[in-house]
Amino acid sequence: MAAGIVFIVYVQRKAVATSLQTLLFEGAKSTLATGLWLWLILDSAYGPSRMHDDPEVVRRKVQRDAFASIVLLVVFYPPLGYAWVVAKSKRNHDDVGRANDGGEEAAEPTERAPLLSQEGGRTLGR
Repeated sequence: MAAGIVFIVYVQRKAVATSLQTLLFEGAKSTLATGLWLWLILDSAYGPSRMHDDPEVVRRKVQRDAFASIVLLVVFYPPLGYAWVVAKSKRNHDDVGRANDGGEEAAEPTERAPLLSQEGGRTLGR
């Protein structure tokens, strides 16, 4: 799941995405992050280390889960909400624009540089 989030971020940085594509990317990242968060919570509650009755272990688990919840709410959900608002306003704006200009759309580029090109991106060690 974490690798999926990293891959989506890499693709987002390289591709010129429409507002709908950005919404889909943000939705996928938020879904993967929510899955990781749920896995953390369920592992804390029902995992193999739940047999510890030590108050220090319980306190660390609660702190870790609270921190993960805050990170999820602050880092992943606001960009999803913003992408949704932008996609919605863009769709409404495009509907008005199509009515005014006869329905013609301009072609948009799909990539800034090829994803695996040597000259397009940063490389390690250079």
